[in-house]
Amino acid sequence: MYWTPVIRFLGTVTLSTNSRIEWIDAAKGLAILLVVVGHAIRGMMLSGIVPEVGLWGALDRAIYAFHMPLMFVLSGLFLLPSTRQSAGTFLLRRLRRLIWPLLLWTYIFYGIKVAAGDTANTASTWADFPWFPLPPRIHFWFLWALFIASAMVWVLRRVQTWSGISDLRFWTVVATLSVFGPFIPLGKTVLYLNTAIAYFPFLVLGMLVSIVPQPALTRQSAMLAAAAFVGLMVISLVNPPHIFLFYACGAGLSLAVCALISVAVAHQAKLQALLWLGPASMAIYMGHTICSASARTVLIHLGTANPAIHLIGETLAGLLIPAAAFYGLGNSRLRGILGW
Repeated sequence: MYWTPVIRFLGTVTLSTNSRIEWIDAAKGLAILLVVVGHAIRGMMLSGIVPEVGLWGALDRAIYAFHMPLMFVLSGLFLLPSTRQSAGTFLLRRLRRLIWPLLLWTYIFYGIKVAAGDTANTASTWADFPWFPLPPRIHFWFLWALFIASAMVWVLRRVQTWSGISDLRFWTVVATLSVFGPFIPLGKTVLYLNTAIAYFPFLVLGMLVSIVPQPALTRQSAMLAAAAFVGLMVISLVNPPHIFLFYACGAGLSLAVCALISVAVAHQAKLQALLWLGPASMAIYMGHTICSASARTVLIHLGTANPAIHLIGETLAGLLIPAAAFYGLGNSRLRGILGW
């Protein structure tokens, strides 16, 4: 069959449950929950259901202070071992894992958006359809940025091997220097490289977390992490946005969340919901905007403008429908074809 090589290329089998690290799954679950909530709030703002200022504006800023940095930190945890692969193997696996879902779900999203017509927040026609989906649209920028940033890590890994510098020293220097990346004049390439460069320090931070021996975290550690989280969040909300402040607070908030979740899992806290969402995070990321927007449309047509009902309904739709599809497909090749 002509399609067999394509199916083999796209069909991946995910790790079994017992081979996963629980705190990382729980952290992924929290990160994707924040992504869905954040996009639901912004969709409600665009629809005029909630204002962009006041409590809703503060909640939006609080979520966006660290949820994407956390996603990149978690993505960096297992990146370093993969850089030992040849260029062809590394590129092929990244294309399958990141670029294929970007292409597929961009077409699915905009196809549904065109079909929705005026019921969407911003109506689209076939003239708006992204036949060439790069630079990436809407939330799919994360996949492109992660692809480019991962390729940068692979190249830098060769530099490190040539230099003979230890992992910890080399990547600490890279992380430190990369915070100046946003000041590099990119010219016409800005749409393709800006997000990768902007979030590169968080990806390297995740790599450093995987290199440094992890201390035994206690409940006292959790209290310190919680205090750090609150303090950094206040700083993020009170001060005007600045790139170095974003890096400092985003890194600190992400590490504090990782520490808190690690302690919670170690003490057998009830995090089953997050542990359930974590493995399905890619499926949720791909499909949540479609599901949340559909829930918003239904609620509006039912005459409901209550912000609490919208937030709960849109969040649950964005989480549960893609997650149910992910688990319903099991380890089938179709799940890999869908980019999950």
